[in-house]
Amino acid sequence: MFHAKIAAALGAAVLLAVLMPATDVAAQSCNCAQSTLTGTSVGSSIGGPTVTRVVGSGVELPNAGPTLGAAGSAPRWNIDFGANTIRIDFINSATYGMTSQFVFSGLNPAAPAGCSGTPQIAGITVTTNKPGATPYVVTAATFTAHTVTLPYAPTNTNVDWAAGQYILATLRYDCAPGPATGNACCPPWDSTALSNAMVYQGTGGIAQPYTLKYTQSAALNAQMEAYVAYLHTLNAAITSITVGFQLVDGGTGTTSVPGSVLGTGSVTWTSTTTTVTPPNFFAAGAMQVNHWYRVRTVTALNNAITFFGPDCVNRYIDVRLQFVQSLKPGAAPTPAMLQIRPQGAAAVERSVSAARK
Repeated sequence: MFHAKIAAALGAAVLLAVLMPATDVAAQSCNCAQSTLTGTSVGSSIGGPTVTRVVGSGVELPNAGPTLGAAGSAPRWNIDFGANTIRIDFINSATYGMTSQFVFSGLNPAAPAGCSGTPQIAGITVTTNKPGATPYVVTAATFTAHTVTLPYAPTNTNVDWAAGQYILATLRYDCAPGPATGNACCPPWDSTALSNAMVYQGTGGIAQPYTLKYTQSAALNAQMEAYVAYLHTLNAAITSITVGFQLVDGGTGTTSVPGSVLGTGSVTWTSTTTTVTPPNFFAAGAMQVNHWYRVRTVTALNNAITFFGPDCVNRYIDVRLQFVQSLKPGAAPTPAMLQIRPQGAAAVERSVSAARK
């Protein structure tokens, strides 16, 4: 019965993958945080051509300007890539038009020796020595798993940069989770499943506090129940799997910086049932607009039984509801976007409205 349920819910390919010995998991574990851009090819653009360079010991794009399609013949920037940094030095004073930005693409960090994981960008920290530039440089910087976008002008006016000013982005790497690491022993719970399960719940107007409510998926429940059923055939002591949830304050910076725990909950699957405890976590109104939060999960079998490796245990998404009220009288309401950055995956946005309660 257990085998029939597994085959129906997970498919034959997953069944064969689950049969992999647990020792394979340890061999595949590694620290992707120690990855590097050195020796890889990276792309740079300001909206014109994308110029590709191999990251080495020198400055990859010295005296850049015309190289990237900037107007005039004068050099403007030295652009230097490090193992986990991108530095832009302004070498001549100039005025730049609104919405100007650098886009760095093809950022595929190389994993440390002996690591079979797939490293990706999981966070960025941006600094600058230009006074007053934080709102449109630091706060507005964005990233995906393999790109970084660094604005250097506001969206509504031109700006002057002086020689000697700079922008520095420091990248944080992590392994791509779940199947992307080649580890099929992991349960069918990853950052994508987590992202899909958390749904916006408002408390009033769109600018009012809100929460993310866990919503059950029949397909996910069937997969998790089948996973427990199969593990039970391997070890009769395995009867359930639990994913524990934490809502963590992430601050108001460019990216989420986890702090205090604001709420908890859990979901437990047996071979036939799914239980959510408490039924409605997290608390209503626990989250503020324009503020980062991390929804973090830890997965474990009953009685601390070990089957899957440590790289299967921790998953997270970073979430921010970004809302800017228009200052123009009579202007149409600005759409509120729920920004979600799953662990090891590209950022996504979902439009939400106050009606979703």
